[in-house]
Amino acid sequence: MNKQERTYTVLRDRIHSGAFGPQARLNIDALARELGVSAIPVREALRRLEAEGWVRFQPNVGAIVAPLDATTWEQQMVAVAILEGAATAAAAPHLRPADFARVAALAARAGTSCRRSRPTGQRTRSASLRRRATRSAAR
Repeated sequence: MNKQERTYTVLRDRIHSGAFGPQARLNIDALARELGVSAIPVREALRRLEAEGWVRFQPNVGAIVAPLDATTWEQQMVAVAILEGAATAAAAPHLRPADFARVAALAARAGTSCRRSRPTGQRTRSASLRRRATRSAAR
């Protein structure tokens, strides 16, 4: 993986994980120093993220993480719900009793996480649940 691709991956993952929140300023020089690269791969990665809608460039400010748009977020959550429902329906005939026990345990942990207001943990557990359902459907 080249420097530009690695830089892009690191920045994208930080935005997706919430490490860089909406409207967080992304200082090119500071990121370059932190990642041990020149400013060029950082600038290229930010332009790529801008094209994908994750970053915006503002005059006199520079690069920021794109702010959340309530309508777009709601549409994305509807799409996720539809896809997760379809994945669950496809996986259901292939699930064993042990799979249901694992799902119940994951759901219990996710509920605990939500009550503790840890959305990152919730996303991680949801991703784990989706991976297990997908693997079961592939059998």
